[in-house]
Amino acid sequence: MNLRIINAALGLVVVIVVLAFAFLLMFTDQFTGLDGWRRIFLICVMVLYGFFRAFRVYKLFKESNENK
Repeated sequence: MNLRIINAALGLVVVIVVLAFAFLLMFTDQFTGLDGWRRIFLICVMVLYGFFRAFRVYKLFKESNENK
């Protein structure tokens, strides 16, 4: 099995987990100690990191399809 496929699959799992956690923070009050600007900052960082990882996974899939 190609190592790039494993790397891309794990990257996709990270994207899903990070964005799910960001949406959990956005729409629920599960973390009561995290209020105000810290909560908003963490949500922004998580969403940006999720999009960054998604871009890297997309790029990796695109490169592996071009090499075939």
